[in-house]
Amino acid sequence: MKKVFSIAAIAFTVLALAGCNKDAETPYNNPDDGVKAVTVKIKGANLTKANMTPDNSYNATANVTKLDIYFTNSNDVIQYVYSVSSTAQGDDKTAWDGLVANDGSGVRFVGLTNISRVYVVANDDAALSKGEDIASLSSKYTEVRSLLESNAILYVGADRSLDGADNEPADDVDATVVVGDAEEASQYYTAVLSIRPVISRLEIEKIGVKIAGEAPVELDGTKYTIKWEGFKPDLYGIYMSNFYQSMLPVEPSSSSFFATPAGNHLNTQGLWDTANDKVTILAENNVNNVSLYVNNESGTYGNLFDESYNHTEGNTFYYYYQDEATTCVPFNFFVPFNVEETDQDIAADNTLMPAAGQNDPHFHFVFYFKPDGDYTVTVYDETGTTPVEDENIVDQLTANLRFNTESGIYFANMTQFNTDASTKAEIKPNSIYKMSEVVINPFNVTTGTVTENAYNIIVRVTVVNYNEIPVLPSFGN
Repeated sequence: MKKVFSIAAIAFTVLALAGCNKDAETPYNNPDDGVKAVTVKIKGANLTKANMTPDNSYNATANVTKLDIYFTNSNDVIQYVYSVSSTAQGDDKTAWDGLVANDGSGVRFVGLTNISRVYVVANDDAALSKGEDIASLSSKYTEVRSLLESNAILYVGADRSLDGADNEPADDVDATVVVGDAEEASQYYTAVLSIRPVISRLEIEKIGVKIAGEAPVELDGTKYTIKWEGFKPDLYGIYMSNFYQSMLPVEPSSSSFFATPAGNHLNTQGLWDTANDKVTILAENNVNNVSLYVNNESGTYGNLFDESYNHTEGNTFYYYYQDEATTCVPFNFFVPFNVEETDQDIAADNTLMPAAGQNDPHFHFVFYFKPDGDYTVTVYDETGTTPVEDENIVDQLTANLRFNTESGIYFANMTQFNTDASTKAEIKPNSIYKMSEVVINPFNVTTGTVTENAYNIIVRVTVVNYNEIPVLPSFGN
């Protein structure tokens, strides 16, 4: 049975006025003109998806717990807000059921003026207010809840071209809500939209260094083998850069990125601080809550500095080791998409992603290393059996392996995802890049955040479904 209720008026008043005839019809030539009634229908399977967790990224248990519906003018300035949650009671519960039912008739919102667009946001703790621009959604979201500390996924969808009807439609909706001052409408519209997750995520299950090992090198056409022992720096954090700062940029472009800092200047505008006796680098430009992972323990997320995660296996020391993937080190990041895409577009993988959207987030593993007598580097001939005695050759080959800077701060930089050893992955919205293991050796480490020896993640990408795909990492030489 259809329920009618009002935010600003009591129910019997709404019922008394719901059937009134319209004295005049307002022309459709200006979409913001006139008093409107808009029926909102949320379609698509995304409402039946759940939290992402390391062992089950995206399953079929519903976990959309809150909906915020924003009615905006043609400039995306919010005119009305309606919020409802899964725990609603009474009339609000009726509206909730009508909104989340994929096969429902929708919910009609009455009394709207100066509106022409509808946005729906799910699972957001930071509801916007009248007068705000819908584009401020991303900044509000990151202010209230760190993207790193949450596994509740934010969904967004929109209808920016409402379908109008010349006459009052039949009374066939699941509920009617009065949100404006007027309790009747001269125009009737329908907003049909699909919502989808707004983030992608990198998940890391194992982070370690190769304490001892060897690698082939070449100098002036001659091949050598370098062997090292005692490489065990302190991991101070993982820093993300080169990602979109907004989930809804007006025109996605390089100016929308949080750029990778030049050299080793991660702290140019930030601060040095301590956490669990480790020095952590806070990110610049007030995005430290989405760009730096240092000491985060919540549910399925592990504390990077907790020694209980330490593990040694042969010559590999793991700072963070999860054999059964019960926790992970997560990085969520925005990948802009067309919010008007329907569930059919999404199912067909028609993401309509602008060229500028093919952007690779960068990840910088931050280390502190002041070598003692346990750290040694030896140059051998190609066979790895005869030590090289020419000090000039040894100096040239080991110049970047001495770790003798005053600061002791070094970086291993991950700048690209690949689908295999040579094919670059396409970065898309709604995708998990699941990395089972990162093992860093001395050749992967540099004094700055940008290096020609870029570390590439090998990842298989699946869009929208959040399928977990194993990620096979390797460092370039």
